[in-house]
Amino acid sequence: MNCQIFKLDKYFYGTQFYFYLFDGLISCEAETKQQIFDKLIITDSSYRTQRSKQKTSKNIISILLDYFEYKDITEDEKLDLEILLSQIYYFFYYKQKEKLLSKLELLNIEINKHNVLKPILILFRVLINMNLEYDSIKLANIVNEDI
Repeated sequence: MNCQIFKLDKYFYGTQFYFYLFDGLISCEAETKQQIFDKLIITDSSYRTQRSKQKTSKNIISILLDYFEYKDITEDEKLDLEILLSQIYYFFYYKQKEKLLSKLELLNIEINKHNVLKPILILFRVLINMNLEYDSIKLANIVNEDI
């Protein structure tokens, strides 16, 4: 099956989503945003300016991707992820649990690659697990870390 419902163009061709990701990652750090920026020699005003634009240069993005050890995605990876997410959605919609389990394995591999779409991929993992009809205690244990 090679259907393609999900398009990741907004994430691939725009830059604003990177800053949403960085804001979330920074909030999980022990250091403050300003301390991180000082360490990386990023001015707060340039970060805010670039964050407000739909598309901007990737100078600050590259620095922060390296700092948080996240990888960007390529055009080929984008297409592969679009197909994977579309298949997951299709199998979820038609309640094909065995196929969802096989896609869960692929999804976990993609999550472990630690790319910029990791938060979206984790949400799809939660979606799969919520539809595998586990009892509430087992489901809570499975998705606890993701949530």
